[in-house]
Amino acid sequence: MLSFNGRQILKAVIEAPEGITAGEIQERFGIYRKNTYAEMEQLSAFLEEHGARIKSVKNKGFQIEVMISDRYHKFQEEFLYINRRNQYLYFEKNYLAYQILFKLVHYDRYISVDELAEIFHYSRGTISKSLKVVKSIVSKYHCKLVSRPNYGMRLSGGERHKRIFILFVDKISWRLKVMYSNVSYDTSFIDKEKFSASHIEGIIVQCLNRRGICIPYLYLTKLKLYIIISQTRSEFYDDLSFSPEQRSCLETSGIYSVGAELATCLNDAGYCIREKDMLMFTAMLLGYVTRREPEAGDDESCQDAEEVARYIEGLYFGAGQYLDGEFIHEFTCYLQGMKARLLYELHIDDESIYQIKQDGSFTAEVCRDIAVFIGNKYHIRLPESEILSFSYIVHNSFQRYEKREAKYKAVLISRYGIHYARNVIGRIMQDYKKEFYSITPMEFSEIAVSDILQYHFIITDIEQERYDFVEIPLLTLDFFREPAQSRLLNRFLSVLTALELSDIIKDENIIRNTDFANKLEVYQYLAGHYVSSKFKKEFIEESVYLNGLLTDERCNRVASVSVDSRFYSKREIVILLNASPFIWDNEPVQVIVFLNRKQRNYIDLKVLNLIMTSFMHANLNLPKKLMTLNAQEIIEFIIQK
Repeated sequence: MLSFNGRQILKAVIEAPEGITAGEIQERFGIYRKNTYAEMEQLSAFLEEHGARIKSVKNKGFQIEVMISDRYHKFQEEFLYINRRNQYLYFEKNYLAYQILFKLVHYDRYISVDELAEIFHYSRGTISKSLKVVKSIVSKYHCKLVSRPNYGMRLSGGERHKRIFILFVDKISWRLKVMYSNVSYDTSFIDKEKFSASHIEGIIVQCLNRRGICIPYLYLTKLKLYIIISQTRSEFYDDLSFSPEQRSCLETSGIYSVGAELATCLNDAGYCIREKDMLMFTAMLLGYVTRREPEAGDDESCQDAEEVARYIEGLYFGAGQYLDGEFIHEFTCYLQGMKARLLYELHIDDESIYQIKQDGSFTAEVCRDIAVFIGNKYHIRLPESEILSFSYIVHNSFQRYEKREAKYKAVLISRYGIHYARNVIGRIMQDYKKEFYSITPMEFSEIAVSDILQYHFIITDIEQERYDFVEIPLLTLDFFREPAQSRLLNRFLSVLTALELSDIIKDENIIRNTDFANKLEVYQYLAGHYVSSKFKKEFIEESVYLNGLLTDERCNRVASVSVDSRFYSKREIVILLNASPFIWDNEPVQVIVFLNRKQRNYIDLKVLNLIMTSFMHANLNLPKKLMTLNAQEIIEFIIQK
């Protein structure tokens, strides 16, 4: 099993296919030169078990040499999956902070900075710096660190909050122990040996199945572990507390009877479940179950979901047609769960939604707009994990049908007539169903009297000179008789995309060697160069606020700044290439893409999404590559991706 440093270095080598130097490794991970080479020897030996090894290439650094392709690529996929799944937990950056957390939870007494420094062999300054991270983490769970002169500090909070916090700490400790070989701390935050989690899980599943209620396994795990905590912390039962509002909402909810039945089943199985514990896991069911039907009587959530769909339609022309009845139903259920989580101070797991970083820019943009709507409606500021949790609902609604991926409307005219054309259209739509929204068959004689400008182009087997009066692009193919010519259609579609990109990416909007040190400097630069004077202050304030709502577009050293059309109404994007990376929302950024998505047709937004996803999925040398490319070369790079 790899060490903590080894795992981080291997990830860096995998993500730098052109090589990473020893100096870059030393700078990024803060390790000595001789340790770097020792780590590389161990990594190479480790990789040999998986069909590869580390090699050193002159002027490039360390690279991976693949010897058994299938074996290595399977390992690489699994390795990167685990690392990316846990990226929101920031194991690398918060490693010491998490270890301090474990001590604070285990000790349940005062502990001093000096004692922590002695335990972990770090300086007082390093311990104090990590304690700031600890305080930030515990505050999310409505707990805090209290200090006492000459004694140190200890974890403090209500019993209900402590129990939820222990669920988080247990998950972190288990993940760290699985990922790293050099952890040496007690991970028994929940007594899974004395109490059988699988036995409790079986009781829960049977009870929920009888009621036709489903719950994601992630939160089923939380529920069964909470039940174990209720047994091991029974001495603190009297400290459990609920406000009158919380009690009232629980007792009048449709899930209350389910919680009561589950408590009875657990008691019959030999566990001791009292009233407050039953209220607590009833609250967890309200917050986490996937209900097949919205909670009865909650018309407000349904109305809000419908209003969200209308709100998004007002921002993005044509987007409302994709937010259909299924979206309304799913988002109504989401709002009900969200209200429960906010009322009972429960949490969505950050690490469970890591994939959204790879999902694409438009979904993120819509989610951020919905977060603004919810914030204005309920006067709350949603945490990032809540925003990302409903991104799947938004994404699925736009991607539910393959037709919704389609971009082009075309006309097909054959020398053999309209009936033959219909036959050919069937074949094209089967092979290109994600590209064509529709293909309309016409006779050649209809062209002059048809509204041809509503289509993107014409596909035909008639000579091009016959169409000298037509104002849209023309693709002449004879794959009616020669199917191999369909490859020309692929190239033609790429040319159309390139033409659209050429209207968006221009040389004069590529700014190289900027010198930003933080995101505020980026906003100030954009305000000074691209925003009218009367909107500059408002633009900066809104950018700071919206950035705080969602930070998923900080990936692969790329950040996007997407604004309302009142600030920037041009079709083109601006690409800022910083001379060196700087930290933006805890991640290094070197490429900034400034764009406007609002008040644009949904189909047009696909081109913008293509730009962002191609950048975010490129290798780690993207900033260096973009520094040397002109607009046309960047367009070619995007299409190839």
